Amino acid sequence: MTRKLISVLLCVMMLLISGCQKEPDLEVHQGEQQQAEIADFDYEQYLVSGVESYKSSGRNNGTVTEGKLPDFSLRLMKDILTTEKNTVFSPLNIYFNLAALAGLAQGEAREEIIKTLGVKEDSLVFDYQAIWNRFYVKSDKTTTQFANSIWLNQSVDFNEDILKQESDYFYVPVFSGDMASEDYHKAFKSWMNDNTGELLGNHINEISISPATLMMLASTVYHTNRWQFEFEKEKTALEVFHGTEQDVKVEMMHKTASILYHEGSNFTSCMDIFGDGGSFAIIMPNEGVSVSELMESGEVGELICSPGMIFEPARVELSLPKFDTDSKLRLEEALPRLGITSVFDSQKKPFGELTETAMAVDQIEHACRVVVDEEGIKAAAYTVDMMYGGPGPQDITKMVVDRPFIFIEYMGNTIMFCGVINQL
Repeated sequence: MTRKLISVLLCVMMLLISGCQKEPDLEVHQGEQQQAEIADFDYEQYLVSGVESYKSSGRNNGTVTEGKLPDFSLRLMKDILTTEKNTVFSPLNIYFNLAALAGLAQGEAREEIIKTLGVKEDSLVFDYQAIWNRFYVKSDKTTTQFANSIWLNQSVDFNEDILKQESDYFYVPVFSGDMASEDYHKAFKSWMNDNTGELLGNHINEISISPATLMMLASTVYHTNRWQFEFEKEKTALEVFHGTEQDVKVEMMHKTASILYHEGSNFTSCMDIFGDGGSFAIIMPNEGVSVSELMESGEVGELICSPGMIFEPARVELSLPKFDTDSKLRLEEALPRLGITSVFDSQKKPFGELTETAMAVDQIEHACRVVVDEEGIKAAAYTVDMMYGGPGPQDITKMVVDRPFIFIEYMGNTIMFCGVINQL
């Protein structure tokens, strides 16, 4: 079945060369992270509505266009990927969360979210459902699963009609319980863990839920994909990666394959292919160019939003480090810079139709983890809103990714994950 694929934009900030003249005894960076275990808990006991949304998955595979989603993703990248630390995030997960949040909001708060997402008022639900249904998939080589949920404080009265509409339009099951109850907290964390493939246990375990919380809106994505041509494990070897802080020995993977390649004015890039569709782009700045500088380049922006128009077929000898990177971000700091402010102001009553209780978003936490190895990629992300008051192959081109680089997994032009790796 033909699928147009969502861009999973995983941007990893490039590691700057530290400039050592001779190789010292270097730290060796190996292995996957260990995650905290989240105990299984019967969260269905708190399910009060949206049972159909909770049970269903991947409803249809109709035609979909990404619209302004690549532009929204690029704006997020320019705002978030300015740190010297490794940073990864999922623009698609944030998009789904904000769209569902708009479904609950009213007035100026709703208008700001819709404008920031780049959609029209009358197409918000259609676009949301089209993207969700098109790309929710599970096959032998790839899995992309989305989930949403609302967690209510049972002591607060909510408009049941709005909750039902939210559930139907944005595929959101609704749970209700005592926000002061440890069991309710365990149920929430168990749901989160189940829907992120147990990849984010450390971050989920650290989520703090105040008894004063009126409502939580959670969105998750779990994704796996396998290379069309896998890296041979016997060729993986310890080699030097030149990071922003220090040189470090990493497990460097190697393969020669017919993929896509492009040299820009101040960067080198390639795009590898996954077996069940989708692609993974790497953008490595030239020596002396920072990721922040690169992200401001119109040339790179065009590449990120329209990769199919830029890359060309080539025979590439690719050396790529294995990595396992995670990040936790506070989006209430970034979103106002993109134009979303009213949802955080209870005086503007952003949820006045949903509840008579004065309520606004207090925190929006986003966590993401990306693991890349010889077989492919696995990644997960969550966003939690806490509401309070061409031509044939050419000659072989060698590309050794041994310093800071941007990596992007694409499915079509839609961005699902992105991040920055500055140090392995």
